[in-house]
Amino acid sequence: MVDLGGHRAFCPISQIDDQFVNDPPAWVGRSLEFRVIEFADGGRRLVVSRRALLQEEKARLGKETRKTLAVGDVRDGKVVRLMPYGAFIDIGGVEGLVHVSEISHHRIADPTEVLQEARRSPSRSPTCSTSARARPSGSACPSRRSRAIPGRASRRS
Repeated sequence: MVDLGGHRAFCPISQIDDQFVNDPPAWVGRSLEFRVIEFADGGRRLVVSRRALLQEEKARLGKETRKTLAVGDVRDGKVVRLMPYGAFIDIGGVEGLVHVSEISHHRIADPTEVLQEARRSPSRSPTCSTSARARPSGSACPSRRSRAIPGRASRRS
């Protein structure tokens, strides 16, 4: 339950943060900003979301970052997730994968040998995504045409 100036509102656990929340009691007693996503019964039924605000902020930051992003840039980023094949790093609203072979100058078997989640790490932008969602028009990244791989079906069918 959330207190909104004397009115009680409900915030689903999935709407408290933009990532999975392991420890809900850690959020109790904190003052946060929320967006009302449902208002019914004359204000007797209020549902709020913090996730909506966080996603809007991330989209705004991502738009600004994409305007200045270029191949070869070295940016400070936050390690979001570690997987056996690499690390996902957020560089200001834009999340990208750094392959395990590009994490260190020496060979490593697992990214956890070198990186930890939620730590800041410098990262280089070796290539840019060609997806329409990740690369809006006017992006600093050069466009590439997709090529069909012999023996594989196209995803566009």
